[in-house]
Amino acid sequence: MLAPDRRNRLSVDEEDRNPMSTQPSRPRQRLFARLASIALTVAATVAAVGAIAMPARADNFGGCYGPLTDQGCVPDNFNHWYCYDESVGTINQTFRTQIVAAMVYLHDNTSYDQFFEPNGVCNAASDVVWQVTTAVAPNRGDYACLTFNSAGRCEQARLRLNPNLLTDTHNRRKTACHELGHSVGLAHGQFGASTPEFYDDCMRTGPVNTETRFQQLNLHHRTHANNRA
Repeated sequence: MLAPDRRNRLSVDEEDRNPMSTQPSRPRQRLFARLASIALTVAATVAAVGAIAMPARADNFGGCYGPLTDQGCVPDNFNHWYCYDESVGTINQTFRTQIVAAMVYLHDNTSYDQFFEPNGVCNAASDVVWQVTTAVAPNRGDYACLTFNSAGRCEQARLRLNPNLLTDTHNRRKTACHELGHSVGLAHGQFGASTPEFYDDCMRTGPVNTETRFQQLNLHHRTHANNRA
């Protein structure tokens, strides 16, 4: 971007010092009065800003800085065809149940549609490839975009779950929801953040208790997903 032409951006002070002006110099008292007026205006502005409720701090979305980042990549469309890749580990029914629950939840509560590949077999066009493997250790799960289209949108995401660390139903479901959230562009939530949208749903990092909210996406994150922004 070209730098703006500063010659057309004279400040009030620069105009006041215009050497071609035919107006007489302002007396010192006028200058003091002007400065006092500016000070009062600034004070009033600060007071007004303080009286206005500040909006909730926005979290990151769709940053997609690279594989295994804490922000997911925005997918290429609203269709989420998913499959089970058992080349690295068996996906037993315990995990399949929670994966399906997470996929159905996304379908029912956002603009995304979920489709199951025939017999769950992955192919080059699959949008979400699920794996259950200890290779993700020491993490409980992870996300990576494997292929991108020409617009930089993610065409195929890999979601991995660690069976050694996900030993109860609610944490399996939470982590499936969490990694799936990355696949629609969501970022990690941090416990203890100043606004609840960072940590009161499945995008919170780490283990959780049995509360239902940790198996779902809150309204803030669903809005991010639906707007793709």
